[in-house]
Amino acid sequence: MGSWTKLIMNLKTISLHFYNVHRQHYELRKVKETLRGADIVLQFDFAENYAIKQQNEIISAHWVSTSVSIFICVFYYSSLIGSLAHLSYVVVSDDLTHDKNDVAVGTKICVEHFRSHHFQPSIMHHGSGVAASQYKNCYTVGAFVYQTSDYGCPRTRSFSGTTDGTGPMDGIRAEVKRKVWLNTLRGQVIVNNAEQFYKTLKIDETSIMVFYLAS
Repeated sequence: MGSWTKLIMNLKTISLHFYNVHRQHYELRKVKETLRGADIVLQFDFAENYAIKQQNEIISAHWVSTSVSIFICVFYYSSLIGSLAHLSYVVVSDDLTHDKNDVAVGTKICVEHFRSHHFQPSIMHHGSGVAASQYKNCYTVGAFVYQTSDYGCPRTRSFSGTTDGTGPMDGIRAEVKRKVWLNTLRGQVIVNNAEQFYKTLKIDETSIMVFYLAS
């Protein structure tokens, strides 16, 4: 098979991927723009783990570091004046499993805080990636059925294709990691574990709600 033929085949594959991505973005944007009353959209995902570093560490420390798990949730809803509003949540943990249990617990923490501090949703549209170990498996689908009664409202569930670096979670991930790293570089904090990472984020709090979940 010639190189030209391989190129054409790969272009067909990537073209389908681009179509799916743009279509998914379009559908999600459409749902957000048509939110009414107490309807909400909830997107969630894991960020790439934060590898703990120190300002004055020795070279060999680069190869042996502790990691911190970062679970991100973003709620979209219609504000009192009818415009689209959002709230961002981060759950910091030393549990690096990133499995269905972490997703269930992290989502519950964020949803319960939203319900108690803002309003009870009338319907929740959940969206995430397609990683089978975390989101798209029989356990998460089964839990989804029971959580409908736990959260007191009907819900929908959708999965998006791989689009790393393009979603709102990526911006939140960058912001929280940058804040901890800049404080470390300035010598203002020493972060050795997930709890200290969380406490650093609580310094000069931003609009992002931060929670700590011990393993």
